[in-house]
Amino acid sequence: MSRAVSSRLKSRGLWRLCGGLIVWASCFAMLYGAQAGGCSAGWDDSQVLGLNGVTVMLIAIWIVHLAWLAGRLRQERQGKARMPEGELDTSPEDAAFFTGVGQVLSWVALLATVWTGFAVVLLPPCL
Repeated sequence: MSRAVSSRLKSRGLWRLCGGLIVWASCFAMLYGAQAGGCSAGWDDSQVLGLNGVTVMLIAIWIVHLAWLAGRLRQERQGKARMPEGELDTSPEDAAFFTGVGQVLSWVALLATVWTGFAVVLLPPCL
């Protein structure tokens, strides 16, 4: 990476590009961590709305992450997710690039989060 490019990329600009994938990674880690913790704690024996307690907890985690990603995509689509001032010295072309790549990666993250969460709904959490 050239010195000019590396000096322009700062934390908020990277969040703009990779934030969606970071949310997906958070969802992945929290789902499987909560599954292990809930199963070892015996929460699968409790019933909430006809589902076992672990499944309800996992669905809640999944929905929160899906809502987070959907909100992120809505803000980007409406143009409310501005480039942070002072964090990136961007030309209009660079800002358009960051916006476009950020949207594509957020869509990828949303699809990955949906795919990851299907196991929560389809399979029993504790075997």
